Amino acid sequence: MTKTLTYYAPASLEEALDRLSQLGTDATVLAGGQDVVPRMNQGQLSPTNIIDLKALKNLVGTETANGAIVIRALSTHRTIERSEAIQNWCGLLADAASQIGGGIQVRNRGTIGGAVCAGSPAYDFLPCLVALDAEFRLLSSVGERRLPASEFFRDVGKTALRPDEILTEITVPKLSPDTGFSYQKLKFSDGCYSIASAACTVKLNLNESFAAARLALGGVAPVPIRLRQVEAMVGGARVTEKLLGEVAAATEQAVTNPITDVQADGEYRRAMAGVMAKRALTSAFERARHKGKGERT
Repeated sequence: MTKTLTYYAPASLEEALDRLSQLGTDATVLAGGQDVVPRMNQGQLSPTNIIDLKALKNLVGTETANGAIVIRALSTHRTIERSEAIQNWCGLLADAASQIGGGIQVRNRGTIGGAVCAGSPAYDFLPCLVALDAEFRLLSSVGERRLPASEFFRDVGKTALRPDEILTEITVPKLSPDTGFSYQKLKFSDGCYSIASAACTVKLNLNESFAAARLALGGVAPVPIRLRQVEAMVGGARVTEKLLGEVAAATEQAVTNPITDVQADGEYRRAMAGVMAKRALTSAFERARHKGKGERT
C-alpha cells in the first residue's frame, strides 16, 4: 500500500509553528533539502507530513548585534561562505562553508539550520559551532529556548530539538581581529563525508605563546567533541614539535567512542583525529601570528 505524503508550505513562521504543534512527531521539517531528500530517496526516511520552510524569508540572512553574529537558520552554506560580516568576525564558519562537499550546487541549497538539526557527525558546521560557543534559538508555538551548541547534539542524528520546535537562529560571539582560526578535515573525495575534522581558534601572547585556544572535533564520534583538556594543555605554551605531538596524543585519547562505517573504522578515525587537531592548531597559530605582525591573510 502506498503511503500518503502531505506537503505543507506555510507562508509565515507562526503558521509553521502552529502546523508543527498540531502534527508533532508526524511532521518532518524541510529546510534546504540536502539531508531530508537524499534520505527519502534511499528509503531511510518515509515522512507522513512535510513542512517546507522555504517561503520564510525572515529566517534568511545575518546581522551583528551585541558583540555577536546572528545567523538565521535558512541561510545557505554559500551565503555563509561569502558573507562579509562572517568573514570579518567569524572566519572559521566561512572557512568550513567553503569546504562543504558536493559542489556549489549543494552549498547553494543546503542551510546551516538544516545541517545542525540533522545532527550528522560528518557535517562541517557542527564542530565549528561547538568550538565557537554558539547558541541556538529554538522556537515553538508556546515559547522559546536557548541552548549552547555543546548541549544540543545528543547522538548520531539526534538532537535536543523537540518535535514542536524550529531552530530559527544561531548566535556566535564575534572573534577579535587578532584571532587565528582553521578548519581542517579529511575526506576521500569532494562528494564524500568527513572522516575526521577539527575546528580551532587561537589567540597569542606577545611572545607568540598561546593566550587561549578553542578546539573541537567532528566526524569521529556520534557528537562533536570539545577538547577542553587540550585547550588547557596549550595555554601559555609555544609551538614546538613536542607540544604538537602531545596535542595529537591527547586528542586521540579524547576519542573514546569512535565511529566505524563503510568509510573508515574507529581506530583509523581516532588516529586521524589527532592529525587533524595538530593541523588545525598549527594553521590557526600561523594565521594569528601573521595578524599579529599586521599582515593580511
